[in-house]
Amino acid sequence: MRLRLAPQVLASVPSASSASVPAPAAVAAAGASAVPGQAAPAAKRERVEVKTDLYRLTFDTEGGSLVHAELLQHIDMADKTRNFLLLDESAQRVYVAQTGLVGGTFPTHKTAMTVVPGPRELKDGEDSISIRFESPEQGGVKLAKTWTIKRGAYDIAVKHEVVNTGSTAVSPQLYLQLVRDGNKPPGESSFYSTFTGPAVYTDAKKYQKVEFKDIENGKVDIPKDSPNGYVAMVQHYFATAWLLADGVQRELFTRKVDTNLYSVGMLTPLGSIEPGATKAIDARLFAGPQVETMMEKLSPGLELVKDYGWLTILSKPLVLAARPAAQDPEQLGLGHRGAGAAAQDRVLLAQCQGLRQHGQDEGHQPQDHGDARAPQGQAAADAAGDDAHLPRGEGQPHGWLLPHHDPDPRVHCAVLGAAVQRRNAQRALDRLDQGPVHA
Repeated sequence: MRLRLAPQVLASVPSASSASVPAPAAVAAAGASAVPGQAAPAAKRERVEVKTDLYRLTFDTEGGSLVHAELLQHIDMADKTRNFLLLDESAQRVYVAQTGLVGGTFPTHKTAMTVVPGPRELKDGEDSISIRFESPEQGGVKLAKTWTIKRGAYDIAVKHEVVNTGSTAVSPQLYLQLVRDGNKPPGESSFYSTFTGPAVYTDAKKYQKVEFKDIENGKVDIPKDSPNGYVAMVQHYFATAWLLADGVQRELFTRKVDTNLYSVGMLTPLGSIEPGATKAIDARLFAGPQVETMMEKLSPGLELVKDYGWLTILSKPLVLAARPAAQDPEQLGLGHRGAGAAAQDRVLLAQCQGLRQHGQDEGHQPQDHGDARAPQGQAAADAAGDDAHLPRGEGQPHGWLLPHHDPDPRVHCAVLGAAVQRRNAQRALDRLDQGPVHA
């Protein structure tokens, strides 16, 4: 059977440049306007590309924003000849990461910045690469923004240095925001739907999804202030999230910034900065695949961005049914998974993206390979090994079931039923889709 993609009906998207600056916490409003007195761009606007082992990134000198993130180890769901594009600013879609200062006429994501010369590609033997943007003086303040991308990592360090060049103390606030259109990602399955949109996490309220329509209608109910947590944009298999260190006070916000354009973000106060002084604050941007074993190490609760779609309602009862009375929860896959979990996650992500093995899809399986829909045993997963390039389909055993587009529900039932008998429902669900076990 040929794989079928859901037809995409895309609403028009405005430019990310139309995204307004969030209002300072003390005067925050539902519809924040652009910063008053914002100076017109004085420097030529440029796009600067940086390439690493995992990314091809494009930064905009307007604000030093990240406007394009191509994941080099993952194939596009709709076009198997291309790498997967997570962040992008084009006529078809808008999904960008922006930061800036509020609390005065300070540098924002709309300020023309200068990129500091330096290397633009991570070379063999190097562990990291950085790109730095510097703003002109604006409102008595200069902002320097340094993005550092590490080899093998999907979390990008972002250091903000605020210099008071004026004659009086200033008290700016740093904002971190993700701006995205409200369209579903291309290539999503027509068999089941998963969540696309903002999400926030705090210790107080835990994980909360935010529907675009609730932002549109002003019906969002999330904690306003918190000393912990993150903000994220979620879609099937992939996510982005702004992360701050625990203990750093932050205000969470969601906003409609234009027609079919929304943001989720955080504001954090920098305190008073005296004339001539500099204040620095570190943040991280996660932009990558929803691999639980990786995300849970980056920030508490980050692994919860995973979504089973319709399987969520089945997952918890199956795990409970599979639990023997005296068995440790970790043996059921409910706790921390073992040393092979990372390799299993990579194999799974390759399956869920519908990658073709040896150039074949379900419609091209040779006759002597048997039923292409037959579930594979654990031995097949183990045989894949710990290969860093598994998401691109290398090193995986031939004939793996590729369940992303229009899977046969009978296969789901068969595998889930087998899982109960084998006392490991979590593993079977992980084989079918990426997501947490929660109701």
